[in-house]
Amino acid sequence: MNNKTVILTGFSTAGKSHYLREICKINLYPIYFLDSDKFVSKEFDGHIYNIFMKLGREDAIRYIETKEQEFIQHLSDIKVPTLVAAGPFLLIRDGWDNYVTNFRPQIIYLKKSLENIHKDLSARKADQKNTLDVRNPNFGSWDLSVTTEIKDGTYQDIPDSSALANIKEHLTRIVPIYEKFAQETYDSDQLRNNADKSNALTSTIIEKLR
Repeated sequence: MNNKTVILTGFSTAGKSHYLREICKINLYPIYFLDSDKFVSKEFDGHIYNIFMKLGREDAIRYIETKEQEFIQHLSDIKVPTLVAAGPFLLIRDGWDNYVTNFRPQIIYLKKSLENIHKDLSARKADQKNTLDVRNPNFGSWDLSVTTEIKDGTYQDIPDSSALANIKEHLTRIVPIYEKFAQETYDSDQLRNNADKSNALTSTIIEKLR
């Protein structure tokens, strides 16, 4: 059994993939690095939004749920120390509870304020508008009930106040699940603004993998 698996969990934009990328740059063989979103979207150029763009919202959601269940099974088969950046809803998928019970991964929750989540999701959407085909009728469907709504048959941005309320609702449901499974919690907003704290977390993760 490999219990030297460290899983970074938290809501979108919390910094999970950032730490995965930074630690991946260090020569830590034989440590294995996995981003669940990349695993799920590998047939779609490695981007979750491409699944929505090509399949449409309902089929995309079903596809992602199935692939995340496959990802959990994949984790069960790994025999070497592994660092994982988990998608925001991986912890509610079928098979997750059994995986945690059987393999006892070390789970770190990166907590982030709803205001900064909204800020970074908005910045991400602005970038997507510059790089993706906004004429695609599925553009923005991945953010439905977060920062977009369906209006006149298209996915349109909603006012900041509504987006913040939506994010708060999502956090109210999912944060207790993060807290249930996590052994440690770090404030993502503080990490972002404090290099010493960020470097300390990097060192902590590396130590857990050794």
